[in-house]
Amino acid sequence: MPVDLETLMHPARVHVGPRPEAEGNAYDVIARSLYGIGILPLVMAGKDEDSGHVDLGFLGGENKGTSPFKGLVFENPFTDKIKVVLRAEEAGQRSTVVQTAGEEDIQHLAEEMADGFATTARALARGRDAWTEMLTRVARGMRVRYVHNPTALYAQSLRMAASAAAMAAPATSLGLLKRIAITSKTSDRGIIAAELRQMAERDVPYFAAEATGTVLYDADGNDTGARLPQTPLARALEKAAELDESTIGQQLTLLHSAFCSRFPDNHLTGTTTWQAEPATSHGGSLHDVARHIADNLVASGLPDKFAHLPRTWIGPLASAQAERVWPCGVLGYDLYTGRTGPALALAAAGRVLGDETYRGAARQIFATSAEILAGQRYEQRSVQQTGPGAYTGLTGLLFALDTAGRLLEEPGWRQAAQDAVPLAVEGIEGERAGADVIGGIAGTATMLAAVGGPHAAQALPGLTKMLCTMVEGGHGSWFDQSGFAHGVAGLLHALSVLRPHTGDQDLRRQVDTAIGLLLDRLAVFYDTVEDNWFSNIGAPDRFSTGWCHGAAGISLALLACVEHTGNERARTWLGQALTNTVEQGFGRNLTWCHGDLGNHDVLSDAAARLGDGQLAGQVSAIEDTLLRPDVFLRKGADSRSRYAHTNSIMVGTSGVLLHLLNRISPGMRLSPLSLTGGARG
Repeated sequence: MPVDLETLMHPARVHVGPRPEAEGNAYDVIARSLYGIGILPLVMAGKDEDSGHVDLGFLGGENKGTSPFKGLVFENPFTDKIKVVLRAEEAGQRSTVVQTAGEEDIQHLAEEMADGFATTARALARGRDAWTEMLTRVARGMRVRYVHNPTALYAQSLRMAASAAAMAAPATSLGLLKRIAITSKTSDRGIIAAELRQMAERDVPYFAAEATGTVLYDADGNDTGARLPQTPLARALEKAAELDESTIGQQLTLLHSAFCSRFPDNHLTGTTTWQAEPATSHGGSLHDVARHIADNLVASGLPDKFAHLPRTWIGPLASAQAERVWPCGVLGYDLYTGRTGPALALAAAGRVLGDETYRGAARQIFATSAEILAGQRYEQRSVQQTGPGAYTGLTGLLFALDTAGRLLEEPGWRQAAQDAVPLAVEGIEGERAGADVIGGIAGTATMLAAVGGPHAAQALPGLTKMLCTMVEGGHGSWFDQSGFAHGVAGLLHALSVLRPHTGDQDLRRQVDTAIGLLLDRLAVFYDTVEDNWFSNIGAPDRFSTGWCHGAAGISLALLACVEHTGNERARTWLGQALTNTVEQGFGRNLTWCHGDLGNHDVLSDAAARLGDGQLAGQVSAIEDTLLRPDVFLRKGADSRSRYAHTNSIMVGTSGVLLHLLNRISPGMRLSPLSLTGGARG
C-alpha cells in the first residue's frame, strides 16, 4: 500500500508573536485531517449566492458555474481598445479520476473510501509499535517540504513584480514583492527574508526541513533562522499515538461530508418521503436522543485559533441556498451555520436537561462573544465582517446572545447584545442592502425587534421605512419568489411584526399600504388547481414545502399578518397554507430551514396562537409517526445525508437537538424562525 510521507509528515506552521496558537485548534485539526490532504473532493465556492464552485480534490467531481477565483483577462485583444480586467470566469472543466458524476456513483465511492480508510486506520492502531518503528527508520535522512504560502500567491506576486512598470522602477518591484509579508504577520522574519530573496531571483519560494530536525532551510539549503515547533517525525508519531475509534469516527464524518457536499435532501412536493410508522419500543426516548446529540456537540467542540476566542466546531459550512455546495471548514459566528447555533442549542439543553456540562460549553462561547462585543476588542472586526444579516451575520449572533442570556439568566449577555445593535445597523449598506430575511433588511429588522433595547427602538422606524420603500419599488430578486427566506412572505412577516414599532401614524399607514401590496403580489403565485403557492415566478410548476420557500413559511407570514393587522384576506389564505403544510410538509428532511422541523415549529406556533385544538392534534399525530425518537437516530446515522454531518442549527444536528428540547419542554418555545425563546413570546 503506498503511503504519502510528504503529507503524513508535513511540518507544523511556524508561529511567533505574543499570543501562541491554541493547542489542537480547529484550523490545525482540519488541516491535518483526512479532508485536508487533497485526495477527497475539496470544493471551493464563491461568496455570492449565485457563485459557482471548483473542486480541487483528486477524487473531486466537475466544476460548476462561475469560478470563485478571479484572473486577469484581455478584452478586445489586438485592437486599439484592448484592456486588461480582473474578473471571474466560468469554471473550466477538469480531468478527474471520477468518470461518473451521478449521486449514486459518488456516494458508492465514498463508502468504498470509508471502508478502506477505517480498515487501514484500525490496522495501524493494532500495530502501532511496528508502524512507529517503520516510520522512524524510513524518516532517517529524509527532507520534508514546508509549505508557507500557496504557490498561486507567489505566482501572483511574481507576475505583478514582473510587469513593465515594475521592471522599469526597482523600488516599485521591491514594494510589490514585500507585499508577501502581509500574510506572514505571525511568522518568523527569517522566512519572510528568504521569500523575498527567492522571489527577487524570480523563483517560487521553497522551504524544507529534515524529518528529524527543526531547522528550516530555503531552496539553496541555507538556514533561514526559523525553527519548527516540533520535528516532522515527532508530529507524525504523536498523531499515530492519538488514533482511536473516536478519531476514526471524526475522520469518517469529514470523508462522507466531502462526498455528499453537493447533494441536498428533498424539500419539494411530489417527491418521495419516508413512511409514517407507529412508534417502536427500541427507539429510545426524546431525552435519550437529546442527550446523545448534546454530548456529541460538547465532545466535538474545538478551540479557535487562539484560546481567548469562542470555541467552535469543524464540519460542512451550510448555505441557505439549497443548490450550493457545502465545503468543510471552521464554523464562524453566523446563526445559520456558525458556532452560534450549536451554542444556543447547548444553552437550551443546559436549561431543559439541567446539565452543567452543556451550560458550561454554551457559556464559554456566549460569555466570550459578549466580551468581544462589549470590550470593542480587535476580534470585533472579524464579527462585523460577516455583515449585518439575521442568519448570515452579526444580527443573528445578537439574537442568540440575547436568547441565551434569557435561558441561562445572564443579564450581562443581554445587555451586550442590545448595546451592540448599532454595530449591526452601521453595516446595512443603504440602497445596496437586500430586502430578504436571510441576509437583508427584513430579517435584520425583525431580529433587532426581538433583541429590543433603546438602540433597536431608535433604529426600527428607519429600517421599516426602508423596507416599505423596497416594497413600493416592486423589484429585486425577492419580488420573484413567494417564500419566507428570500421572497414575498418574508417581507410580509417582517412588516407585520414591525407594525407595532412604527411610532407614528404616517409610517403605520405606509406599512399597511406595503402589506396590501405584498398580499397582492403573493396572490400572483397562487395556483388554483394545486391550491398552493409556487416558489418562483420563473418555475410555476415548482412547489416547495418548507419555511424558506414553501407553505410553512407562507403560513408563518400570514399568521403574523392576521395577528398584527386582522387582514381578512390573510385569514382566508392561512387555513389553506396550514393544510398544505400538514399534508405535504413531512417525511422529507430533519431541518428547520426547509424540512420537517421548521414545519413542525410553524404548525405548533399556529395551533397555540390560534387556539386550534384540531391542528394541535394533527401535530401530535405527526410526532407519533414521522418524528419519533428512532427516526432521529436513523436519519442522524445516515452517512449519505449532508444534514447529518453539519452542526448547523438551521439544517443540522443542533437544530434536531433544539426541536427535541422544545418537545420535552413546550413552555420554552425557542424558535429561530418565529424568533421566540425564553421569556420572549
